[in-house]
Amino acid sequence: MSNLSQVILLDTHIWLWLASGVEKAVSPKLRTLIDNLRPESGVRVSTISLWEIGVLASKNRLVLSPGVKEWVYNAIGATGVDLVDINAEIALESTLLPEGMHNDPADRILLSTAKTSGATLITHDKEILSYAKKHGLPALSI
Repeated sequence: MSNLSQVILLDTHIWLWLASGVEKAVSPKLRTLIDNLRPESGVRVSTISLWEIGVLASKNRLVLSPGVKEWVYNAIGATGVDLVDINAEIALESTLLPEGMHNDPADRILLSTAKTSGATLITHDKEILSYAKKHGLPALSI
């Protein structure tokens, strides 16, 4: 993990698993890292992840109790993450990523958020990981 910064940005699926208590999906190594970085505000989630979760819930691909808004706010508190808002720099950077990145705006926002904030994106998305490795962007699967 020598490429890892002191700040991590959790991909939506990682945060969802963590907040939902899906133990098998969050490795012990990642859980330890999160526990170590959390007191220093080193664990972050992009606000695009809130949007993604809301979209999944609105399409009934994800059922959250008591409801999406309550679930999200409870999950933020329970996981102790800091939110990273999408600002002008992140938005513009997402349009300037090198060729080869698919057009999913949420994935582009996540990569540009990691890049502009000096964070390492933690994801299991093979396409993001391959693209990040090819272009020297900060993303790891642990």
